Amino acid sequence: MCIRDRLHADDYRDERIADAYDLGDADRPVSYTHLDVYKRQTSYNVSVTGSGGFSSAVTLSVSGLPTGANASFSPNPATGASTLSVTTGATTPTASYTLTITGTSGSLTHTTSVTLIVNSAPDFAIGATPPTQTVAAGSGTTYNVSLTGSGGFSSAVTLSVSGLPTGANASFSPNPATGASTLSVTTGATTASGNYTLTITGTSGTLTHTTQVMLSIQTPDFTLSATPPSQNVSAGTNAIYSIAIGPSGGFSSAVNLTLTGLPANTTYSFSPNPSTGGSTLTVSTTAATPSGAFPLTVTGTSGSLSHSAGITLVVGSNPDFSLALAPANRTILPGSITTYGITVQPTGGFAGSVSFSVSGLPNGALGILSPNPSATSATLTVYTSASAANGTYPFVITGTSGNLTRTVPGTLVLGSGPDYSLAATPQVQSVIPGANTSYSISITGTGGFASAVSFVVSGLPANTTASFSPNPANGSTTLTVNTTSTTPLGSYPLTITGTSGALTRLASATLNVNGPPDFSISAGPVSQSVTPGGSTTYTMTITPVNGFNGPVSFTANGLPSTASATFSPNPASGASTLTITTTTAIQTGTYPFTITGTSGSLTHSTPASLTVASAPDFGLSMTPPFQSIPRGSLTMFSLTVTPMAGFSSPVSLSVTGLPNGVLAIISPNPAPSGAVTLTIWTSYTAPAGSYPFTVTGTGGGMTHSTGATLVLN
Repeated sequence: MCIRDRLHADDYRDERIADAYDLGDADRPVSYTHLDVYKRQTSYNVSVTGSGGFSSAVTLSVSGLPTGANASFSPNPATGASTLSVTTGATTPTASYTLTITGTSGSLTHTTSVTLIVNSAPDFAIGATPPTQTVAAGSGTTYNVSLTGSGGFSSAVTLSVSGLPTGANASFSPNPATGASTLSVTTGATTASGNYTLTITGTSGTLTHTTQVMLSIQTPDFTLSATPPSQNVSAGTNAIYSIAIGPSGGFSSAVNLTLTGLPANTTYSFSPNPSTGGSTLTVSTTAATPSGAFPLTVTGTSGSLSHSAGITLVVGSNPDFSLALAPANRTILPGSITTYGITVQPTGGFAGSVSFSVSGLPNGALGILSPNPSATSATLTVYTSASAANGTYPFVITGTSGNLTRTVPGTLVLGSGPDYSLAATPQVQSVIPGANTSYSISITGTGGFASAVSFVVSGLPANTTASFSPNPANGSTTLTVNTTSTTPLGSYPLTITGTSGALTRLASATLNVNGPPDFSISAGPVSQSVTPGGSTTYTMTITPVNGFNGPVSFTANGLPSTASATFSPNPASGASTLTITTTTAIQTGTYPFTITGTSGSLTHSTPASLTVASAPDFGLSMTPPFQSIPRGSLTMFSLTVTPMAGFSSPVSLSVTGLPNGVLAIISPNPAPSGAVTLTIWTSYTAPAGSYPFTVTGTGGGMTHSTGATLVLN
């Protein structure tokens, strides 16, 4: 006899949302139940239906529960019916779960399935659009507030708002609300302008959520602008300007326009006037309108609001032009390139083409002007060589059109950034084949240069090697050149290359590979001046050739009998001092003489001269030769009065060539011999430009001058 049970489950809830299916075959589920649960606990009614006389108890179990959920049957085991209670935890994930209920009695096992749907707790979200509203003070605006329920939420939400500025009010419609509401905000005429963050709060029972919007309040106002900022016209013609009125904060009133600052015999009109958006200003000059640049003020008035814009009217009588240079100053390293922009500024209807030239650039610098000629603008490109000397170089750009010539000054500064230069001493070394020699290589940094420099040398003759120690080096290094017995004779220019980062600099030296030892002599200076009864000196230099190291004996020939010559030391191996002493009977004039050096069979001579001057005199010099200062400041030059031939008279000094607005003070004046200070004071009204000036000194019947250049920026 076959006994078969029938197992199925129903839920206890009033709202039944699933059907039970009894299946007659034990191989299929007996029933299926679907339950939607969003509370913490629910239950199912499990029924056991016997067949074939079955009356035993059935033990029940359940599988498929989610995390955090527990289940129990009551009673268990059961003979007819049992209640399955399912409890979920706070951490149970929301999802749909299939639970399998298994009944076992002896060897008989049957199952049925139900569905447990775990949803989130009832809640709502709040939002508002648009995120920002802009209004003028005294007006209002609205925001759309949306309420979105979840987890079966369907309650009404009470709305409130905070963060309103003083003088503003708000209301919601409807309030409370279930799906959407409109927030209306009104402002007062005195509500202060600014940006205000409003917080909208929704409350339903214990649930509270917020969202934020921005309220931007602007005070009605306007701006006033005029284009172009400047107009050039000839007397008797008109100038047109566009006047723009920019409203803000809801401003919409008309603006009354006026103009002040016009030159004589000139009228104006605005069209339209008053205006709400823009207007055209026409300035009409006559033949009697004076030439010049006139600053004009356009004023717009609307109620208590008033704003102004400045423009310039340039009235010219004859076509002309001026030049502008931008920038006026450039600073670069030698070996690099820079550019200046030149602008032709026409006046009086000038429309010609201008030809350009540049003067004053230093040696080692090349200036290219392009395009040339030009009616509007040109570019000056300055190429400098690595050997160009550091310094400040004022230059002048000249523009010519017909009989009109105009200039503009500029300045080129070389060598202000981190850089270095190399120098080799001595410049020339001589060796015989098989001998060694060395050069000292000095590194001179500028602009804060402090890096190490790596060295190589090129130009060595065959069968010759060279080394630097140290290498790389800071400050200096020694170049040692090693020749061999097979090094060919000759003079070899050497190039010493130093590299530090992107900076490469060169120094030159000469290596002479010579035959027999020899020497040469030279006198420095080659000419000296004395007064009768006085004495003077010459420095004799012995330059060895091919390893010469012997002593040299000196003699002087050709001097008059009223002059005597002595050498110290004599003989000498490196240098000697020649002292020539005259008597009071010596005649004025220039006496050439010959200095002879002898060492063994070797004899060499060098010429020199002695000038005997009788009349006392003085020399006048000034440093620096150039100064560039802004107008309204001061600077100083150093003057030196050098007496000659016993000159002892005071020297009166004067200055010529300075422009109006510049004051020159010399102290002391009259001046004795020695240093004198020239102080130059400039006013703000002094005209800009480059001014070569002359300082003239008069004393003892003698007059001498010296010059320098003052540049006013």
